[in-house]
Amino acid sequence: MLPLPYVELRPVFKDGKPVFVTRSLSYNPEIDGVIDAIAKTESDGSRIVLSIALGGLLLQRNYDVTDDELGDLIKWRGDDPASYILLQRFVGIATGGA
Repeated sequence: MLPLPYVELRPVFKDGKPVFVTRSLSYNPEIDGVIDAIAKTESDGSRIVLSIALGGLLLQRNYDVTDDELGDLIKWRGDDPASYILLQRFVGIATGGA
């Protein structure tokens, strides 16, 4: 089972005093960068490729898997609803929504 991201609290100060705290979920800069890119892209193709990359990062972070094993685990076919579900789950896990 993949762990959930951690909560990152970042205080905002005005005149040296905290005025509020922003809250976000985070894994690490590399995974967070892929999540941000997924959120910003308007291309379905880019979203698919980025989601596959995200899945690979999550699996490598938590399991000892080879490149070949990743290729077997993360398959995407446009005519397969399970392929879409898999990619949605990667994003859900990374954003704490799974």
